[in-house]
Order: sequence, then structure tokens, then C-alpha cells
Amino acid sequence: MNPARLALRPLGPTTWRRWVYLVLGGAVFTPYLVVGVYPSLLAWGDGTGAIAAAAAGGLLMMAGVIALTAMLEAVRQLEVVAAKQLLRGPLVAELIPASVSGADRVRAGAFFALHLVCGGLVGVGTIIVLPSGVTFLLGATGLVNLSGDSPWQGQPWPAMGLLGIGCLAVFAYGTASLGALMSWAAPRLLGRSSTARLAEMERVTGELSERNRLARDLHDSVGHALSVVAVQAGAARKLIDADPEFARESLAAVEAAASQALADLDGALATLRDEGPPGHRRTLTDIDSLVSQSAAAGLVIDTELAGPIASLPEPLSSDAFMVVQEALGNALRHAGPVPVSLRITVEGGVVRLHVSNPVPPVPAAPRPSGGRGLRWMAERARSHGGAIEAREVGGLWTVDATMRASA
Repeated sequence: MNPARLALRPLGPTTWRRWVYLVLGGAVFTPYLVVGVYPSLLAWGDGTGAIAAAAAGGLLMMAGVIALTAMLEAVRQLEVVAAKQLLRGPLVAELIPASVSGADRVRAGAFFALHLVCGGLVGVGTIIVLPSGVTFLLGATGLVNLSGDSPWQGQPWPAMGLLGIGCLAVFAYGTASLGALMSWAAPRLLGRSSTARLAEMERVTGELSERNRLARDLHDSVGHALSVVAVQAGAARKLIDADPEFARESLAAVEAAASQALADLDGALATLRDEGPPGHRRTLTDIDSLVSQSAAAGLVIDTELAGPIASLPEPLSSDAFMVVQEALGNALRHAGPVPVSLRITVEGGVVRLHVSNPVPPVPAAPRPSGGRGLRWMAERARSHGGAIEAREVGGLWTVDATMRASA
């Protein structure tokens, strides 16, 4: 940055906006100062010790009154509004909660006291230093005659000119420094505490994680249902005249798949809108219904279950179910009605999933939004300390996943 521009920055509008804020603090500080000075005036003439004791008592009284005032919630709210409008700075982006704890009130009280002290200093500078600088400059130019008992009578004009420039510089840079201090302190004392920030971050992270989980669940559930609907509706259309009974069975499978997808969608929307408890998440104990639904769509599934599946924790069992559902849905979408091997093994709190199906001779056309299924399957596995591997082996597309209950 240009040195001249850097040197003139304190003369910009930000400094003078902050000057208004500080002068307001100085004006508010005046009655407190009177409270502190008044006992000294009463003890005037009673000796140095009495005056010192009265001054100390007055300062304590002033500090106590300031502390009591600072603890008022209205004072904190006024400080927040004034600081946002006049100090600007990082506080503008802060979301200030309406209700605060006792610790937050103490921090806001410290900011109020700092505002009064800095405002008092700027107020003194405005009353004494600024007029003195202007007077010295006018005296140096001869527009004002510094005569009488002035110690500057007879001084050369360069000395008075330099003194006037010095007073104005001290006032400008002093105001800029105190304004910058208040702007720096505002978000730290008026904003949320580190504990509140951490709690807010944890809340937001939890919400984002839950929304991401709901997105994965809807992707897997609705995607699987639509795959069943597409296959069964196509079969019903082709055979409705030749084999009405098969067409009716296909349409029944379409109805069942659509009803399940609608129930999953309603549960997800209820969670997003906070409209009561979330819907039931299917787990590995519901694997038979998933196999039946997929078989109705044309998959020939060879299923093997081993281990205490019912004893798995609900989150792990539900995510494992979703991995299987997505794998079966992918087989139906990309390979059609083919034989599928499904193995689910639970041992020592570890779930091992295996799904394999023949690779079609002609690969299905990729969807514009494809690719999320495998990524979300991997996210589910990693969230339970496991991993997933999807690959082609000997003409079979295999999906192997491992998930742990202790993760």
C-alpha cells in the first residue's frame, strides 16, 4: 500500500464514525465521573489524607455504579446496536443471541466500561487537544494573536505550527487507535463466547450430518424403488395382454415399492421440518422384505445370513441395510433381472456384506447424476470404521463392505 495513503487512513470516514461512538461513551462517562469526584470536593480543605481517602472512595463508588449499569441487558443491546452501526468491523457479521448467560453479561459489562474509558479519553482530546492544535496553527499563520500571559507569546511561527500539527496528529491517530481497539474488542466481548461458538458449530455440524444422512437414505430408498417401478412397469406393459396375471403381480410390486418409498420420504420430511419423531429406518432385520421386493422386480437372489444380526446397534444395522439396498438397486439398474449373490455375516460386532451379480454384456448408459451411490456407500462404511470395495472380478461385479459396531 502507498505509504501516504497508509498515513492518511486515520483521517478517513471510518475513524470519524468511530469518533462519534467514542464521544457518546465520553458523554455517558461524565455523570459517573461526577459521582467519583464529588466526595473529593466535599473533603476539600480537610487535609491531604482525607482528600485521598475521599478520592479512593469516589473511584470505588464510580466503578460500582458502572458495574451495576453494565450488567443491565438493555445496556448490552444498546452497545451491540451502536457498535454495529458506528464501529463496524467484524461485529457486523456476528449473530448476537437475544438471551445470554451471566458470563456473557460480564463480558458485555467489561466492554461497556472500556467504552466509557476510551470515550472519556477521546472526549478530553476533543475538548482540549483538538482546539489547541487548531489555535496553534492559527497563531502560526497570524490569524490569531497569542498574547497576554500565553507561554507561546513571542515564539517563532514554525514552532507553533509544528506544535499545532502535532496536536492534530495525536488527536487523529489517538482516536483511530482507540476506535480500532474498540472494534477489535467488540466481537470478543459482545459476541458469543468460545463455548457458545463451539456449541453452535457442533449443532450446525450435527444438522448438516443429519441432512447428509437423509439425502443418502432418500437416494438409496427412492432410487431402489424407482428401479423396481421401472422394471415392473415395463414388464407389465409388455405382458398385459399375453399374461394378465403376471402383469397384475408386476403392478402389485410397483405399488409396494412406491408405498415404501413414500413412507421413507414422509419420514425424511418429518425430520427436516421437525414435525414429530423421524420415520422408521429399516435395518438388516428387514432384509427379507428388501429381498422379496427385489425378487419381484426380477432379481434371482441367493441369500445367506450368518450371525446375530438382530443384536446390531440400530445406526449400524440401518446403514448396512442401505448399503445392501443400493447394491441390489445398482444390480437391477445396470444388469437387469440377473442372478445375485447376497451374503451378510455378523461376527464379533463386525458386519461383512457381499453382493455380486454378472456384468451385462452391454454396459448401461451412464446417468448424468450417477456416481453418488458408490460414494455414499463408502461414506456409510467409513462412518462405522469400515471400508467398501466395488470391482469386477471374473465377469462378476462385486461389492464387499466391512462395518464395525465399535466405531
